[in-house]
Amino acid sequence: MVLPDDDRSTGQNNPSVPQTYGLFDRRLINTLDILTREAFNQLGSTTQNIFFVGDGIQRAAISNAFDLLDPRTWAPDNVLRMTSMIVRQAGRISKLFTSPQASHLAWHELQNKIEVFLLVRNLASVLGITQDGAIDLPRLVEKAYSLPPFQALWALEGLGHDYAASVWRLHGPQKRLLWEENAVVPESSLLMLHAGLGLFLADSLLGSETPPLVPHSSASRFSAVIETFVTLARDNARQGYLGPVIESLGLTTRELYPEMVDPVHRALNECAPELIGYYWHGVGRSLYFSRRYFLPVLSTVWAGIDSEIRNAAEQQHAMAGLAWGVILVNMRQPEIIEAMLCDNIANSPLQDGFANGVASSIIMRQNTTPDAPFIGSLCAHRPLDQRVTALWDRLVSTPCELGLDRYYPVLEKHHVLGEVFRYHDLAEFTARIEGGPARHRENCTGEVRVIDPWTWQDPLGFSQGMDVRRGRRVLYCAGQTSVDANGNPLYPHDMAKQINQALDNLETVLKSAGLTLSNVVRLHYYATDMTAFLQAASAYAPRLAAAGCKPAAMALGVTGLFRPELMIEIEATAVA
Repeated sequence: MVLPDDDRSTGQNNPSVPQTYGLFDRRLINTLDILTREAFNQLGSTTQNIFFVGDGIQRAAISNAFDLLDPRTWAPDNVLRMTSMIVRQAGRISKLFTSPQASHLAWHELQNKIEVFLLVRNLASVLGITQDGAIDLPRLVEKAYSLPPFQALWALEGLGHDYAASVWRLHGPQKRLLWEENAVVPESSLLMLHAGLGLFLADSLLGSETPPLVPHSSASRFSAVIETFVTLARDNARQGYLGPVIESLGLTTRELYPEMVDPVHRALNECAPELIGYYWHGVGRSLYFSRRYFLPVLSTVWAGIDSEIRNAAEQQHAMAGLAWGVILVNMRQPEIIEAMLCDNIANSPLQDGFANGVASSIIMRQNTTPDAPFIGSLCAHRPLDQRVTALWDRLVSTPCELGLDRYYPVLEKHHVLGEVFRYHDLAEFTARIEGGPARHRENCTGEVRVIDPWTWQDPLGFSQGMDVRRGRRVLYCAGQTSVDANGNPLYPHDMAKQINQALDNLETVLKSAGLTLSNVVRLHYYATDMTAFLQAASAYAPRLAAAGCKPAAMALGVTGLFRPELMIEIEATAVA
């Protein structure tokens, strides 16, 4: 790509623009050119017909970046007014220019995205699907599984879309399309086939209705269309697989009709509020593939959750969906995910959503392609940067382990794998469908029985009692606070961040003893501000739940801790 001379502002012909701006501008353009040229060179000539990271998107990206690259933007009075999205974007650009490792990872991330995009766009030729004939689903599923494991998952999703489109075209709207009597396929293919069915239904109803839906269509019109979608989804999804169909509604709406995300949400909330979580999970997954956030060099997709989604619960669903995209696309290069943790998740209030997305995406990938070697490689990965290790263990390694060893067998046994297409407490859900209110948790050498005669404590993330039997080992942990490795207080006046930092430190102690949060049976919270502590429950309770930790707990108001900046101290007892 070569920009016209009038777009290459070097400052030589415009004295109002500093010279350094032109140099930085050209470096950004050159970087995008290199990425494009490498994509063409490495992906082959056939790519050129459908490679959509081209002049249009690059021009838009560069246009949006101009102000960021003007040194005047960074004057002190301007910096204070910059949004977190702009700061993050500028930092990303700067890191790309100064770090060869960042450039390498950016290229691999872009390459992974393009690989998925090309497979979906070329699926008909890859699997030999004709546009005018009937689709032999069992034969094509077998052909999809002949592809390498990474590609097979995406091929199945595309096949689900094309299969539904073919049957609709030949026979009109259906019922029981993916039920066992009409889809004799391996169970491992069902999650992604259902996701593909949802893509077809959403694209068909949102884009082909007469008259078509537009953002200013009446509420009754949206309600009628979404009710039809939900009815068709229920009529055609196999039991336990409704989730991926609904999730695809969010993915399609955000990607193709972003102005209609809120109207569709309102219509779905009116006719089927219990399905809202799946919808926002799909919206989050769509963010990762969105053209707006596609180029890693200008990746602000994490800020997209803040700017596009307002409700905190919906943000957690969306973060889980976004984590799906990140994990499923980049799991062959854990270093990419490691860098994202440092750059975008370390200080996020939505870490629980990310951890949930890691666990659920690993479950889905294991179910769909159980022999994929990169599943184990991702879960066993150890960061080179020791500063990232605790974060990686908490947000990736532990969710991987829990997802594969604890949640997946239960979800598969009860035929409810579709539940992974939304954010919720998988520990609580799997325990409930296994054993009811008295939930059991197996440790290495003992059994922990949760005693909960009531439910009011659930949003606060604790249990009324923990019955520990045959435990041969007890770890009593010192009180943990919001301090760094040198004991310096962190995050003054921010209760939520202090709680999460204290939990980070607790996890470090547990790990040193070979334990995790799932081994904790009792927590004592000492808070200098009980109102702030209770208000912060949504910032830490889901995190504990995702780790399989719902201990007996006590919260006590105190007048002060060992440093005046500290607002919370957490004391734990763990068993193994």
